[in-house]
Amino acid sequence: MKHPDAREIIELTRKLEKQDDITLKEADRIFSLLSKSSLNTKLNYYSSRANNFLINAVGEWFQVVAEKIKQGKRGNFIFTIAISNIPVDNSGGFYDFARVALNDAKETLEKYGCAEDLFTELLIDEKIYNTIPEEFQKLFTKKYVDSRLKSFYILKNPRAGMLNYPIETDAGACTLSQLIAEKFSPVMEKRGRTTGEILFEVASGALEIFPHSRFLKEITGTMAAKCVVVSYMKYKDVPCMTITGCKDKDGEFSVFFTEKDKAQIIKDVLKIPFEDIVKNALDEDVIDKQMAKDLLNCKLISNFPAESFMKTSVEFVDKRLQMQKERKATEKAVEEEDGWLMEVR
Repeated sequence: MKHPDAREIIELTRKLEKQDDITLKEADRIFSLLSKSSLNTKLNYYSSRANNFLINAVGEWFQVVAEKIKQGKRGNFIFTIAISNIPVDNSGGFYDFARVALNDAKETLEKYGCAEDLFTELLIDEKIYNTIPEEFQKLFTKKYVDSRLKSFYILKNPRAGMLNYPIETDAGACTLSQLIAEKFSPVMEKRGRTTGEILFEVASGALEIFPHSRFLKEITGTMAAKCVVVSYMKYKDVPCMTITGCKDKDGEFSVFFTEKDKAQIIKDVLKIPFEDIVKNALDEDVIDKQMAKDLLNCKLISNFPAESFMKTSVEFVDKRLQMQKERKATEKAVEEEDGWLMEVR
C-alpha cells in the first residue's frame, strides 16, 4: 500500500471535520503511515528523508480526531490511532507536534471512549484458537512460556478500536467483538495487566505453579483467590480467553472469558467464599494460622506455598461444587415427587 502524502491527509482531515468520519479504506491508509519505517524516515524530524509538510498534516489530523471524540463521535477515524510503535518522547525522532497530537487523541479516547478501545493484548488458548475462523487466526502469534508446556496465542493490539474492526470472512464481515459475544461469556475481572497475563497462562496450561514459583513467592489474598479460579479452569480444561490492558478511571484491568456453556462452572467457583477455601487449607495444614489471617486481610505474604495451596484448594472447590450439584438434583427430585403426589390426590 502506497502511503498517503500531506495533501491527502489534509483532504481527509477536512472530510472528517465536515462529515464526522472517513471510509475504512481511508482510515487504513492513514494508519499505514504510522509504521516503524515511516516513523524512522519521513516522520522523523532528524532524518534526511523527513517530510515536514507530512509531519504537520499528521499532527493536524490527530487534533481533529481528538476533537471529534470529545464531541461524542465514533467511526472509522478511531482506527487511525496507533497504539504500538509510537515513542513516548523525541528520542525516536517522531516530531513533537505530531506525537503530542497522537497521544492527545489516545488520551481523549481513553477518557471518552470504551474501556476496551485501547486494550493491550488478546490472549486465547489452543482450544479457542482451533475454533475461530482462519481469517481471525491470522491475527494471532503462537507463544510459549515453557516449550515443555502448552502453547497459547496472542494478538498484540496495533490500533485503537481493534475489537470493532471488521474482518472479511467467507460468511461476510465480522468483528472480534461479534465473535466474542456470539461464543463467549465474561467470567472474571482482574486489576493490572501483568497479573492478568500470568493468570491466563496458568488457566491455559502454559505456566505451571510449582514449589516456590517465582511469580507467586509474594502474594496477596486477592491474587491467591484468582489463582484458585484459574487453577480450577486448568484442572477442568475450561477454555480461556483474556483481554488485557483495558482502561477505566481506576486504571488497567483484564477480563477473562470462556465458552458460554462453561461460564456457569466458573461463576459457581467464584461464589465459593474465599474464607472457606482458606479455612480448608488451614485444616489441611497447608498454611498456618498467621498466613490464613494475612490472606484474609489481603496482606503481602512471602514464601507462599503456591503449589500445595492451589492443589488443595482445587480439590476442595471440586468437592464443594459436586456436593452442590448433588443437592440440587435431590431437591429437584423431591419437587417432582411432590408434584406427582398432588396430581394423584
